[in-house]
Amino acid sequence: MDLKKIYRELKEVKSNPAVSIFVPTHRTFPDNEADSIQLKNALSETEKRLLEHYEKRLVWDVMGHINQKFENHDHNYNLDTLAIFATPDQAEVYNFPFHVVPRVIFDDNFALRDVIREDLQSQHYYLLTVSWSEANLYEVFNGAVVKTFTGEDKLLDNVSFPIANTLFKEKTSDDQANSIAKENLYREYLNRVDKSMQEIHKSLALPVFVAGDDKAVAFYQQESDNLSIVAGSLTQTENVEWDVRLLIQDLQPVLDEYQLNQEKAAVDLIGQTRGQNLLMADLASIYRSAKEGRIDTLFVRKGYVAPAQVDAETLDVVVNLAEGETPTTDDVVDDLIDAVLNTSGNIAFIRPELFDEGENVLAKLRY
Repeated sequence: MDLKKIYRELKEVKSNPAVSIFVPTHRTFPDNEADSIQLKNALSETEKRLLEHYEKRLVWDVMGHINQKFENHDHNYNLDTLAIFATPDQAEVYNFPFHVVPRVIFDDNFALRDVIREDLQSQHYYLLTVSWSEANLYEVFNGAVVKTFTGEDKLLDNVSFPIANTLFKEKTSDDQANSIAKENLYREYLNRVDKSMQEIHKSLALPVFVAGDDKAVAFYQQESDNLSIVAGSLTQTENVEWDVRLLIQDLQPVLDEYQLNQEKAAVDLIGQTRGQNLLMADLASIYRSAKEGRIDTLFVRKGYVAPAQVDAETLDVVVNLAEGETPTTDDVVDDLIDAVLNTSGNIAFIRPELFDEGENVLAKLRY
């Protein structure tokens, strides 16, 4: 699931109304038996509220597109949230692997802040398992498999997952008896696996974690055409050919170390940027620079939320509001993230203990 692509595409939609509906759902039986009722109630609320503000014909168009999307919906495949984005001209439905506050929102664009913030702070990756007999590939989001690659995922130039090792059978019995020849055949097989992995990575660039025994992982790394996509590996496990859920649990310490190293690298970048006199710390200045497209990387302390008053003309930002003052935005950090992403900038969330005391948002300028 390419959340950044979903965000970019939906961000372009402007309509009155643009309807965003978030319905909590469940992954497993019997909890998901109640999901159809939750959905029905959310759609009833949506239609009722739309009729209070818009003409019937417009409401019928919106609800017609939504209902059409759910004609063949199977709640057995639900994840954590059903997200519905609809206008009088179209409707899109997504199964999100994360929780969003249930609500119905009408505006002239879709409510997407939860989506992009969740994506930016998630552990979203490929898990590639390699054994002497087969290679399997999974897309994992925050500890849950959101996609198992099957033969239905056709690749343009390479073999689809799962990929069985048939090379031993294709060679002569003399080759099989020779351990060196057999090892070379296994390397050839892993190179085929890697070519398929590289093609999939080009379509959605997520970090890859490889799991298998010591020799299988070592051979894969040696045969990879582009090892830079591999973020880590797991060899001390007995679950490679058993239960992927247990394998994900075994992988968690590797993931945590990877994420910590990513955040430490962001902190190092802050230090380098400070030395180059390209670091900005004043929130109002950061906001103005974000709107001007001057920010290369926005650094945000995890958990930091800042209701604020923003002057649309001067772009001045006031965060510490006096009692009784009403913010113009519930979270100016979300506004910053949106502005930086719109100009192809980068976002780095950093755990509080790695941030200097008193700092919540910093920015690296492009120039």
